[in-house]
Amino acid sequence: MADVVNRSPDRRVATAQAATEFLAEELARRGVYEVVPQAERERAARRRGVPPPLTLEALTDVARDLEAELIVSGEIQVAEARSREGRREAEVGLVVRVVDRMGGDLVAGAAERGQTHDAPGGSKTDGLLLLDAARAAAYRVAERLAEARPIHGTVLNSAGRGQVTLNRGAGHGVQKQQEFLVYRDGRRVGRLRVRRLFSNYAEMTIVDNSGGIQAQDHAVSVSLEPRLR
Repeated sequence: MADVVNRSPDRRVATAQAATEFLAEELARRGVYEVVPQAERERAARRRGVPPPLTLEALTDVARDLEAELIVSGEIQVAEARSREGRREAEVGLVVRVVDRMGGDLVAGAAERGQTHDAPGGSKTDGLLLLDAARAAAYRVAERLAEARPIHGTVLNSAGRGQVTLNRGAGHGVQKQQEFLVYRDGRRVGRLRVRRLFSNYAEMTIVDNSGGIQAQDHAVSVSLEPRLR
């Protein structure tokens, strides 16, 4: 997992650190992904001479060393503390992307806002309010990722006439025109797009067959780009 980057006008480092720590905790607690511990990530980065923060770009080689198939990265696009009707409040908007390490394709993502308020007459600083809002945003992102996990399936037949069948369909959450990455023994071998969708399976058009897609190959869905609303 990459460190969350704060790209909002309010560039407090602590806000991004809070989002990073809480997001990792929530993803692990919910069993969404098996998150590599921070200490292990940092050791692998030091061996490669990669300084913190661990950005998405820097983590690509580190993830390969750790045999991680996916990389989770996030950015804070909104971080604002303000007064409204005499009460202090803060909001943090967090966008998280989960990409396939080998091809950089987006397999999951979520964008959520977290808000917090100080008690009437309270004395919380803007910094503390933003920390609370960052944690709230991370909680909601983890919740969203747990609800919309990547769809995993199996190719049922070898490529023929540019089409294959996938053992996942509308009943498993597959959508029209959705695309899937195809792997064999952890190596990417192709890409598919839904051609005809049925309840329990889907007929797929082959978009990329560079590795020779075969029966029993593993497929994982590609996600839409997450955006804050």
